[in-house]
Parts: sequence; structure tokens; C-alpha cells
Amino acid sequence: MTLPMRLFTWMLSAFLIMPSITNAQFGNSHQKVGLLNDKDGYTFIREGKGTHTNILDTLKKTDLFIFYPNDSSDWYKVEKKFYQSTKTSGYIHRNRIINMEELERHRQSMIIDSIFKVERNLHTKYNHQSDNYFYISDKFHMEQFYLTLRFFVSYFTKYQDPTILSKYLDLLMIEYDSVDETPAHVLGLIFLINPQMVIQAVKSKENDHLKDLLYFGFLSATKEKGKEYERWQKVLWEL
Repeated sequence: MTLPMRLFTWMLSAFLIMPSITNAQFGNSHQKVGLLNDKDGYTFIREGKGTHTNILDTLKKTDLFIFYPNDSSDWYKVEKKFYQSTKTSGYIHRNRIINMEELERHRQSMIIDSIFKVERNLHTKYNHQSDNYFYISDKFHMEQFYLTLRFFVSYFTKYQDPTILSKYLDLLMIEYDSVDETPAHVLGLIFLINPQMVIQAVKSKENDHLKDLLYFGFLSATKEKGKEYERWQKVLWEL
């Protein structure tokens, strides 16, 4: 069986333009997504474990960031990603960090939903704005939306929330012209968590692009999972 031309073209574009995405990037149990917990609304990223070390950058209360919990120190390593540049790595005190996975389910879903809404609104207006607007949109996509997708996978693993899934699919339909392969990879990962729920949700949208994304994401997410690939490939082709 051959790939539909629209899917083949989209896959080729994604592989040529975007960096490869691995399951390890979304399944590293040592990495957590955090929010800032500081009454002043900001804190400094330090070069070392202590306030006596140099300041590398600043985290604001609206920033999402990666942190690495540990039991040996009160200072956690954090990583803040910047648009079109390398990330900043340093340390902040553990008391300044909110682990998003430890929030109540309702608050977790509210945060994910709010990020999806901003991403959708920015992308909807993307083709009708100035160069500065393009910068704002792309910056949000790389710095906030990307980390939200990491958290979304862990959230869906725990709660398998059909409402948030539906909102994610709506967003993917709006971003039909994007060649970023990460959202498709995430769709493949959550498919492996609950295949039947994802298939039914995709079918309900009656959108060919979503079906293409699901199959591409499935291929990406099952690179190292031969049994899962063999089990679900035929089902996905029937979409």
C-alpha cells in the first residue's frame, strides 16, 4: 500500500525542515516542567548552587521551564529555552519551583487549555500581521507551547481527558500549514496511551489532515516500538 500524495508531501517537508524528535525528549522522567513560585514574580537563574554565584538570567512567573528534581540539594538545575538561540542552564532554589504535575487536575487542564488558546489565536492571525507579530508568535510557540506539549503528554497519561484531547485536535486543524513535526509526534504518543479514544476523536472531526497527522505521529512515536507499530498500523490505515 502506498502513502497518499498529500501525506507523502507533508512528511517529506517535515523531515527536511524540522529537527528530529525522539521519544526520549518527551519521556525523560528526570525532566519536569515547572512554573515559578515567587511572590515578587521573578527569580534569578544562578550559575551555581547558591545566591553567591553569578546571575545568568531571570525567570518570570509566566515562564515555563524544565527542571531536574534531586534529593541531594535544595538547588535544582533548570533550563530555559529561548527563541532561535541556545537554552540557558543554571540553578534556582527548589522553593521557587511549582511542579506542574503536582497541581490539582483542574488547574493542570486550565493551564494546558490557556496555552492552547493563545497558540491558536496567534496562529490564526499569523498571516495577516507584521514581522514583529511573526516574532511574537514563533517565540511563544518555541518557548511556551513546546514545553506545554511535554506536560500535555504526562497529563494525558494520567487522566486521558477527552475534552483536552478534542481541543488539541482543534488546534492541529488550525495549524494545518505548519511543518513542525512535534505536535504530530505528541499526537502519536497520546495515541499509544489510549488508541481507541484518539481514533474516535480523530474520526469525529472528519478532517483528512488530522488523519495524516495521526499516522505520521504514529510512525514517529513507534520508531523503537516494533510491536506497537505492527499492532496498530492496519487500524490507522483504515482511517
